[in-house]
Amino acid sequence: MDDIQFRSVSGTDPLGDLQWIEDYPIHWRMTSAGGEGTASIRPPCSGIHAPVTVTGDKVVIDTRRMSIEAQYCGPPVGDYDLWLHHLIERPLRYSWDGRTLILNNDRGSLTFEREE
Repeated sequence: MDDIQFRSVSGTDPLGDLQWIEDYPIHWRMTSAGGEGTASIRPPCSGIHAPVTVTGDKVVIDTRRMSIEAQYCGPPVGDYDLWLHHLIERPLRYSWDGRTLILNNDRGSLTFEREE
């Protein structure tokens, strides 16, 4: 998953499918440098950059050390960013088959495909 760009193709929350994800995709990329990983996440409104740890089947975003691009987006787009922040506050289980990346926890899930 190192230095691969992903684009969301679907997602869920406890209420069901995220209807907005097709029109407002989330872009996800993880890189490693100097022994530490970084997640660059672009939700529909503003970008997020944060240290990330990948162990076993878990991805943990260090939300205490993340930086968020300052940009105002009104509803509903700003709400989509809030949903993502809520999701990544907790460790994410992941599966990766070389093409599709799935991240999930008790707050929801995101399915990504590799961008070419």
